Amino acid sequence: MVVDTDKTANLLLDQGKLTRRTCFIPLNRIQAKGTISPQQAQKADKLTGGHAHSALSKVAYPEDLAVAMAHVWGNTMLCDDQQAASQVAY
Repeated sequence: MVVDTDKTANLLLDQGKLTRRTCFIPLNRIQAKGTISPQQAQKADKLTGGHAHSALSKVAYPEDLAVAMAHVWGNTMLCDDQQAASQVAY
């Protein structure tokens, strides 16, 4: 669950009466590391003939969640088929 701050996450843990295990992503604490650069995405696209894409380029999200989305999807490539995935991975 994406929350604004770690204080909000703590309040939900302490007083939220959660009935199942929940993972929190506080926006004030996360940093997107290791995201795929536009140059890397272009190279993968060219190498596979247009069959590989950055996951972030395929997900729509509000701008205020950009850091959380980059944290989750920033280093992920989506490939149309196994051949493209093999070309990008090796």
